Amino acid sequence: MTETAAQSPFAPRSDGTRRCVVHIGLSKTGTTAIQSVLHANWGLLKTRGLFFPNLYGERYAQISLSAYVQLASGDDLPQYIARRLPLETPEKRAAFVQGFPARLHNAINEVANLQAPGTVLLSCEDLSLSVRTDEQFSILRELVEPRFDEVTYLIYIRRQEDRILSRYSQTLRGGVSHTLDEFMTNPALYDTRTVLDRWAAHVGRDRLHVRLFDRSTLDGGDLMQDFFGLFGVNPAELSISERSNEAYWPEAVPFLVRMNQLLPELGDRLPAGFRARLVQALDGAAAGREKLRLTPEQAQEIRRRNAPHEKAILETYFPERETLFPERPLPAPQAQEADDEADAVARVAIEVLLDWWDEMTVAKRTEAAARQEVDHIETF
Repeated sequence: MTETAAQSPFAPRSDGTRRCVVHIGLSKTGTTAIQSVLHANWGLLKTRGLFFPNLYGERYAQISLSAYVQLASGDDLPQYIARRLPLETPEKRAAFVQGFPARLHNAINEVANLQAPGTVLLSCEDLSLSVRTDEQFSILRELVEPRFDEVTYLIYIRRQEDRILSRYSQTLRGGVSHTLDEFMTNPALYDTRTVLDRWAAHVGRDRLHVRLFDRSTLDGGDLMQDFFGLFGVNPAELSISERSNEAYWPEAVPFLVRMNQLLPELGDRLPAGFRARLVQALDGAAAGREKLRLTPEQAQEIRRRNAPHEKAILETYFPERETLFPERPLPAPQAQEADDEADAVARVAIEVLLDWWDEMTVAKRTEAAARQEVDHIETF
């Protein structure tokens, strides 16, 4: 293998080989950011031989790929996927499953002339965890592999301390009311080894390309440079938007935990979209603030739980390395909550409430004025 091929293993091949890379995650390894760059640079990437078919609109990237596999195997959709796809009835789900192979075929043909050198990229982080059974792997492989000469499955794995903290922030945004200590007790958080072994067993170890999501191991210390370099694409040519920090500011966390506990009690009294607006406002207020980090005790506990998994991953997938990730000191204790920071959280919530009230007031006034105008016309 030449040095160029080693550095860019998925770059177009001059022999016309039809290639596909299925990027399966993991979650919290920058998949959404990568997909945003793929959508924003669709035309340029096509000229470089990297083809990214649009399977179900930009907003949800290629989440439909995971939905198809789950529905075709008889599984129901997780709530977060069901909310995003208009598949609320059995009839719509059956039609979706029946029509999806043709949708995939047409989407691929729309962006790629498969007789020319190039690589088709499918990216869906949900695949890494949602595809679990023999039947589901067969459905995925039968959907993708007959269309190409060569298929590779790409996955990034992340240092568990960072991934767990990022996933915790995501669950708070989604409405979960666990504390971080409670969240850390979930054994599934530490089982990246099982995910890798499951995929290696079903698609073949030689076709599972595992990479480390860490600045010390990413090419140039940057995810975009590392990812697009695999396809022989220079990320300096691409339009890449700034990525936001994933973690919340510490003072917002207890507020969110309690809010997520209390808001469901409001039932029908809770206006649609209200919690999402609060979360968005807290995200916006996080700019320039210190982010939540683990306590030394929490970091130690994660390392203890993860040690056997990390050892097995190292021996199986990275035998050339001495450690999976470089050693680093425990995090320093985080300062206790300050009154002015707690006040800042309260101010964010109050501003959202006031803005919401203003909008409702304006809407009611507009509706009242329209009704008065109709009454005037009817009585004229």
